[in-house]
Amino acid sequence: MAFNFSQSNKALPLKTRMGIRDNNESFETSLAAIRTATGIDFAFEVHGDVLAFSKAIDERYEDRLGEIFFGASSGVLQSLVTCLTNGCADEMVQEDLQDTCSAKLLVFRVKLEGRPSGGLYHPLSIENGVLFVDFYADAVWSNVDEVGWTKLEDVPRITA
Repeated sequence: MAFNFSQSNKALPLKTRMGIRDNNESFETSLAAIRTATGIDFAFEVHGDVLAFSKAIDERYEDRLGEIFFGASSGVLQSLVTCLTNGCADEMVQEDLQDTCSAKLLVFRVKLEGRPSGGLYHPLSIENGVLFVDFYADAVWSNVDEVGWTKLEDVPRITA
């Protein structure tokens, strides 16, 4: 379910909206780098329900979610740029990504449940043509750099 994660959503706390605003330039720069690396002009959405966002915000991240998601030096989107740039350096991997991401949609998905024991903090998946980066509400800012280490050829592809 798409969630309006923007500085204009007054349902979000003021500090969260300010963090989104303050990281907008790095958000735009990262999306441009993703477009260059992949050849895909992704639309971007954040999915999750109000409970998941409330838990993430309550876990001391009210003023940091914009930075966590979009920050130029430490954000998950920047780590995804690294992953996609490295992976798409191989033409075969880039072509496969273009074929499997047919919806041209990149989604940050915030999940209410806790991170599975031993699981990745921010696993990637391609589901029905959509590229997902998952966040667990209890570990939103843990190990964000692991996204950059992910090999695109290892990302699960799920079709219904």
